[in-house]
Amino acid sequence: MRQEFVFTLPVTIRPAQANDIPKLEWFGMITPYREILQKDFAASQTGQLIYLVAEANHFPVGQVEADLVRLQDAGAGYIMALRVLPPFQNLGIGARLMTAVEQAIFHQGILTAQLNVEKSNHLAQQLYEKLDYQITGEETTPWSYATPEGEVKTVNEPEWIMQKSLKKGGA
Repeated sequence: MRQEFVFTLPVTIRPAQANDIPKLEWFGMITPYREILQKDFAASQTGQLIYLVAEANHFPVGQVEADLVRLQDAGAGYIMALRVLPPFQNLGIGARLMTAVEQAIFHQGILTAQLNVEKSNHLAQQLYEKLDYQITGEETTPWSYATPEGEVKTVNEPEWIMQKSLKKGGA
């Protein structure tokens, strides 16, 4: 027997809280990045970083972060780590997280948002283009993280640099 039904699930975008961090490992999907989640949350507590989550049914189903220090000299906020739990993708949560983080950046007096997207991540690039981000360059910047088991992993992906002005109502 098969039954179909539709239900509405309210989603709230809010600043991350300490008890969100273990949940953001998403049942092991993001566990290798545990150290980064913890470090970024700590940076959000000192005002260096904006860390927002999308919460549904008391569980974080999306997240986005913006580093307010990395591109400070260039007058830009650097958006990073936009993630939405797979069953909640393609429902508009990622776009709403981006709008919320752009507004938070703008309220800090920063008029430009910048992000990097892996050249191979065409779906993310399409989302950013729909949100008025323009490719302004490219780079390959290696970065590393330590897994919970202590293994150091290095990521070295070619990326597009994308920017958006937040001056014209984009924030």
